[in-house]
Amino acid sequence: MADDAKTPVGDGIVATKIEALRDDIKELKGLVKSIDSQQREAVIERVKICNQADAAHRRLDEFESRCMERRQEMENLRKQVDRIQKAMQPLITANKILVYVGIGLAGSVMGLIWGILTGQVQLVFL
Repeated sequence: MADDAKTPVGDGIVATKIEALRDDIKELKGLVKSIDSQQREAVIERVKICNQADAAHRRLDEFESRCMERRQEMENLRKQVDRIQKAMQPLITANKILVYVGIGLAGSVMGLIWGILTGQVQLVFL
């Protein structure tokens, strides 16, 4: 009889424990689902960030290649300017000589005109 008395109480305790375990399992399942959804969102966010980073790297690579092209163009332009400057040196020298000759001729013509105006020079046509 002592065993019969312990059985209903024992079964009640076991049933209570089983119910508590079921509730705990349901709670754990909910937590697992919550963590799973958070992890999925984190993975999706990470993939988005990685895609954005890859796109940014591609844009940077394109920008760097354009910069290199521009640097090459600038170097070519500098070389062309140097060639033009070297080609202009004789022209600059010739221009200086022509300016001095022109100044001399202009001074002579002005002196002639001044001489005609002051009567010091007479023009005679034959």
